[in-house]
Amino acid sequence: MIRPDDRHRRAREARVGAYLIAAGIAIVAAAWLWQRDRLAMPATAVRLPAEVVDIARKSQEIADRSEERWHAPRVRFTRPDGTVQTFLSEVWTHAEIYREGERIHVLFDAASGRAIVDSPGSLYGAFTLLAGCGVLVGVYGAVRLARARTGG
Repeated sequence: MIRPDDRHRRAREARVGAYLIAAGIAIVAAAWLWQRDRLAMPATAVRLPAEVVDIARKSQEIADRSEERWHAPRVRFTRPDGTVQTFLSEVWTHAEIYREGERIHVLFDAASGRAIVDSPGSLYGAFTLLAGCGVLVGVYGAVRLARARTGG
């Protein structure tokens, strides 16, 4: 026979598990809603040649008084209408992935006028991190829910 206090504990664990599953689904959905335009760019945008004209650098002091250095390429390309456009990548990294003068490609969406560097990190990085967190939260919730149902 299951004791009343054990039944309450298992019910609470089941609720927590269900809430975590819902939170995981919400995180994945929010990631997709936030990044859906970027995720669609390979299918909707024009791929154009570009050149890294500069590397932007910034430093950030962290708790133990050390400094983190961040890098992002400033990119120049010619739009299909002949206009030259320069932009700073939204993706900052610790390592200097690009070099000044390096030839790369950008994805340009003429409807919005937006351009991004054509790289997996630029296209899928934020979505992968957020959706991955959502999946982990959901799986943890499923494990808690399963344990509550089996009494483990």
